[in-house]
Amino acid sequence: MLGFFKKPLVIIFLIIVITVTAVIILLTQTSPPIPELAKVQRGDVIDEVSITGRVQSAEDVNLAFEKTGTVGRINVSIGDKVARGTMLVSLTNSDIAAQLLESEAQLDFEQAKLDELQKGTRSEEIQAAQVDLENAERKAEADLRDIYSSSLLVAQGAASEAKIALLDVTDIQYTYLTGVDQDNLRFTDAKAVAMQALFGIENGGWWSGKSISVLDGGVYGQVEAAVQDPTYENIDNALSQMAVALQKVKQALEKVPITSDFSAAQKTILSSAKSSINTEIAAVANTQQNILIQKVTNENAIATTKAALILKEAGVVPEKITAQQAKVKLAQASVQSIQAQLSKTVLSAPFTGVVTKQTARIGEIVVANEAVVSLLSEAAFEIEVNIPEADIARITTGNKASVTLDAYGRSVKFEAVVQQVDLAGTLIEGVAVYKTILQFVEADERIKSGMTANVDIVADTAIDVIFVPQRAVISRDDRRIVRIVVDGKIKEVAVEIGLRGSEGTIEIISGIQEGDEVVVFIEE
Repeated sequence: MLGFFKKPLVIIFLIIVITVTAVIILLTQTSPPIPELAKVQRGDVIDEVSITGRVQSAEDVNLAFEKTGTVGRINVSIGDKVARGTMLVSLTNSDIAAQLLESEAQLDFEQAKLDELQKGTRSEEIQAAQVDLENAERKAEADLRDIYSSSLLVAQGAASEAKIALLDVTDIQYTYLTGVDQDNLRFTDAKAVAMQALFGIENGGWWSGKSISVLDGGVYGQVEAAVQDPTYENIDNALSQMAVALQKVKQALEKVPITSDFSAAQKTILSSAKSSINTEIAAVANTQQNILIQKVTNENAIATTKAALILKEAGVVPEKITAQQAKVKLAQASVQSIQAQLSKTVLSAPFTGVVTKQTARIGEIVVANEAVVSLLSEAAFEIEVNIPEADIARITTGNKASVTLDAYGRSVKFEAVVQQVDLAGTLIEGVAVYKTILQFVEADERIKSGMTANVDIVADTAIDVIFVPQRAVISRDDRRIVRIVVDGKIKEVAVEIGLRGSEGTIEIISGIQEGDEVVVFIEE
């Protein structure tokens, strides 16, 4: 038997069998897949809409508010040259401004709670928190008392000016307006309404200056009563009623039928009275707003310090920190939402140009999307693009854009801003598109009408955030996960995503940290 294995042919056969078997084993072995990895980075994530359009000669741009409201301030007139970003017209927004203050204070409050939770509690910190609360309460009362004291002076000044105005207009009435024609009767009726509002007397349209000079009832007397008993409630009521009375006095002054018989001196007196009443109307409104802001500030300051004390006394558990982080994010969202509402009450110049039309008037109600200001661009050229329906929801007026022109190549860039987006779409080759006009930020002699423009509109930007390639994020069971490498092993982690960037990146709000390694791709 041993002699058989010693034969040369058998030995060669065995060597061949062993070699073939080894080769088969090597070929059939599967190497473990090598994943493609990427580092979690920090930076900016930019969402852009890229579109091609054409340069054309610029025309007047009609600017309108996105919401209906009452005009509160006008900063420009026809012919004024304005720079980009200049506030042109604004709606009254004191209510939204107060909401923003309250929302910002709430954010500060929630952030303070989170900071305190993360730091933990010591006995000296509890004592310091108690002192902070006492100081906050004392300061709040002192600040409110000071502002009410100054508000009472405003109310006294307004009452005095209103009475002087009625005395002045009464002198004019008995000198020039004793007839019974329609204009005189309309003025007399308006004066009677003002007398009722200011002094609380009826049928005062023909009262003489001598009779008026001794009146001290109505809101006029209410102001004096508040001086004697300066409670917050008395001052609030006096200011509220005084605001109404001033408007009635203003209306009476505006009803005076100026005739050629008026002397220059009387015309000056009437004009001065109108100016004084307008000043007092603004002063009363401003002091009421200041009181409101101070109350909100006080409430939030006390609430913040009180909450801080409660947190110090309660101690900290991890679940509280997680819950508080969610509250901070919610408060941040609320601030951003109200800031967006506030921005819609201000009409700003989207580019440098000249005002060619301005139709707004103080106190007038303007309707949403009704043009109130027209602006002629200084740049002379604009870009018209058609944005598909899938992208139009991400575009709004004021968005910045980077533009290149085919004539100069991709290396030469120009800045532009979205100035107008059509509300109605148009079908082009079966696709709904929305005409959008962009304005060049600066004039440039290289720009010519008819040139092809490649436009990258910045729809949204997340500044200084952590991000990963979009391919690294996987959807699974209504969750977003990424796979990270921990100690050489791949681990799945749930994440909260934010803005998707145009360059294939995506913001990560929570779940992983800067510097982690994530799996972008694994060959299955």
